[in-house]
Amino acid sequence: MIITCWMGIVIWCLYVFNMTMYADVRFAGVVLPVVGWWLYDIFYITPFLAIPYLHSVNREIFSD
Repeated sequence: MIITCWMGIVIWCLYVFNMTMYADVRFAGVVLPVVGWWLYDIFYITPFLAIPYLHSVNREIFSD
């Protein structure tokens, strides 16, 4: 759980760095730069969002 939280922080920092450095040059000809990036990376980002959520769910609710 701790590793997942730290990995989320690292990914967030890298995301901010990637979206701000030379963004005007790299995204000059793109219609939806940030939304397109989200759609492209949703399959890679989802585990880092789902794993902490699954650890926070109360297991007793789903047990018989």
